[in-house]
Amino acid sequence: NVGGRTTFRMLNRADGAKACCGQVVQDRQLVSAGRGNASAAFLFWHPAHIEIISEYCRRRHRHLPSYGLSRPATRSMVTAVNGLRRELLRLGFGPFNNWRQLTSGGHGIFAMLAMCDQVSLYGFTTWPLSTRGGDQYAG
Repeated sequence: NVGGRTTFRMLNRADGAKACCGQVVQDRQLVSAGRGNASAAFLFWHPAHIEIISEYCRRRHRHLPSYGLSRPATRSMVTAVNGLRRELLRLGFGPFNNWRQLTSGGHGIFAMLAMCDQVSLYGFTTWPLSTRGGDQYAG
């Protein structure tokens, strides 16, 4: 929730396809993210098929605006995270595992920092222990 007026739901490629391309949606939050809030919006970050998914979303969910982050924007977010990781290593933190991509939450934070005058973060978690595996989320 941004301020008290706009709700953004950051969607990766898989969730974007579920919500917008006619696939069965298991997550009710995907389609109810902003009902009753005319200014609610979907934000897409994954570059694969972002234009197609955004267009399907505009057709399927006319009451919800949808936007895709540009490739230069997502590249700058990844560059910023890599810089933060280098600085943290220099300061003695780490070691960090290799990561394949910035998460949807990471893209959401950077997008809000770019769009808003003030951003408050709370309630951030990682995947539950039951879903830990050998990928960038497991740490």
